[in-house]
Amino acid sequence: NNALKQYHAQILTKAIDALKEQTPKERMSATDVLPIDSKYLKEVDRLSRQFSAEVIKLSEKSKVKDAVYALSVHFFRLNQERK
Repeated sequence: NNALKQYHAQILTKAIDALKEQTPKERMSATDVLPIDSKYLKEVDRLSRQFSAEVIKLSEKSKVKDAVYALSVHFFRLNQERK
């Protein structure tokens, strides 16, 4: 879906801008590069959705909402697929 691809590209651009413009106290950035058996991708997706749900719960119980943040999780292949 092109609209979804454009949305994610915009969010990634905003993440790059945040790295340049915001202090570590204003943002959280983390990247882990790791090898994994691709048969576990469904489990990674489940864990990602679970984490997002927990952050959403924090947002919902937050009485003071003085900022808007984007939570974006990407898990993508860095190497070429073996044939």
